[in-house]
Amino acid sequence: MEIYPSSTFIRNLRLFSERTQELTDRIFSLALQVLFLKYKRKREEYETTLAIRKRKGKKIKLITKPLLLKEKDISNAISLVDFHIKTMEEIDVKANEDLTKLFGTVSLETALKYYDEFLKKGSIKDAMGREVIFDENGKLFLYKEHTEEGRHIALPENYVEPRGRRLPWIKSVLSETRQIYKDVESYWETFLYVGIFNIKINVGTTFEEIQKNYFLVVTRKEKGKPLRFVTAYFMESQLDLFKHLERAYPVSVEQQECLKLLNKNSLTSG
Repeated sequence: MEIYPSSTFIRNLRLFSERTQELTDRIFSLALQVLFLKYKRKREEYETTLAIRKRKGKKIKLITKPLLLKEKDISNAISLVDFHIKTMEEIDVKANEDLTKLFGTVSLETALKYYDEFLKKGSIKDAMGREVIFDENGKLFLYKEHTEEGRHIALPENYVEPRGRRLPWIKSVLSETRQIYKDVESYWETFLYVGIFNIKINVGTTFEEIQKNYFLVVTRKEKGKPLRFVTAYFMESQLDLFKHLERAYPVSVEQQECLKLLNKNSLTSG
């Protein structure tokens, strides 16, 4: 396959429709952001490794050339952005009463009661039909992190009220979203679920502003056990969302359904 110089590529891009140009520009612009985040993380990991080796008195082999991203990193970045755009569905929060059930002032007691009654009890399944369980440890996400290890300390003064307000969003994201990612570099089998929620805010008497919330739900899985809820948090920046997604890869619901069907057919034929 012939590789065109970037200037030629840009010149040829003008031959396409305006819609194609906009979509191409959007995908590659976002992919460049993801690649920048990948590079930044790899650089920080390298510098951390150097500091640890130096502290332990071990020999240090400095990298004289710039850190290079592999072809796989580039193709993964484009695939991730393409999947994100294709599966992106924005939800109007105020159009669904269940999502605003805890809006307003939400005490810690109310948040814990909701967790026990609407999340911990019963069964929640994701878009792939996999069960997600909510245990006592899951409640810790309601508290801000206070230790160097990132551990949550369950004290009333550490309660984060915006997390309590968005408790109903967790079930909505897990059961409905098709934006599912798997963290391939995690020690655990970690799955990330993304929901995009729009909140309309009145500005003055004639103007309505839309506040976009990128909501991330994190689950983990041990061998032979169901998925377990770990944490959830919202971001107002797409770049902040990609900071959490850049080392993960998309999990297609359709692909998983096809695999299930193939496995079922192979068992039947056997």
